[in-house]
Amino acid sequence: MNRKTIFLKAVTAVSIAFISSIFLGCKDIRLEDSTKTAAPIVKASKKGIILSIPQNTTGTKSISIYRYDVTDEDEEPEYFKLAILFPKNYIINSTQKGNSFLYEDLYVLKDHSYKYCVKYYETSTSIISNTSEKIKAPSDCDYDDNTNFSYDTLSSQYSYDKTNESIKLTATIKIPTGSPLKDFNPMLAVSNGSEISLFALPDLKAAGEVYLTNLFTDAYLNTPVQILGIVGQKPEYAPAEKEEDENKKIQNYTWSVLSKIDIYSVEDAEVIEDSTITVETQTGTESFGYPDL
Repeated sequence: MNRKTIFLKAVTAVSIAFISSIFLGCKDIRLEDSTKTAAPIVKASKKGIILSIPQNTTGTKSISIYRYDVTDEDEEPEYFKLAILFPKNYIINSTQKGNSFLYEDLYVLKDHSYKYCVKYYETSTSIISNTSEKIKAPSDCDYDDNTNFSYDTLSSQYSYDKTNESIKLTATIKIPTGSPLKDFNPMLAVSNGSEISLFALPDLKAAGEVYLTNLFTDAYLNTPVQILGIVGQKPEYAPAEKEEDENKKIQNYTWSVLSKIDIYSVEDAEVIEDSTITVETQTGTESFGYPDL
């Protein structure tokens, strides 16, 4: 499988720009934009919280959903990047006033309270919504404070082999019992300084070698990139028009909490500062042109 195919599996056909800055923490993303739009409407379901997200324009490329835990009023809440929706693949819900997109957050914790906001990515701009009302998770939800919603990377590192431009885990990363991560696909979160992308990992087993020249797209080759960590990604598909239809469209991705992981050099066994590496191709950056005489 070539790196283009891997990338498409990771981020569907949506432009990489629309998934930029999805994992870097921030205290209040609303500071990025001065224009605000209506907040998502929230209500409890049997197992989670349902968001009704108003349609902004018919040209919206994607919608990012942000959640923050407001259970402890003495702590400053920090946003968690929960999901991304692709409106063109969605079924519009017309049972409410106006058009809206529905998303059910099933990964809430018992006795916790939450607020949500969304960010619309339009053709040439982005718009942040106001924050929703505070809502408490239903008592019958499946998870509590003992649930681990991030990969346990404390006992493992990535070793980086510059000669092969590859990485290996030093220990297998196991999914804790009862964790919803069993339904998620592990992804490597990488930043090239201007955008962040996710690349599909084959597994999280020790000694399995991942060749980065095959994994990364051109924007992440021959330039310094930072390995941010590992995150789980779960797709939800639109209902197929026919039961045998294999070309199902992705309506949204839900993400787990990002797990940071150290990366060290095979050459000197030293941890690499800021987990920043440069993956070089055999031919460098000058060979991809097709110049005229």
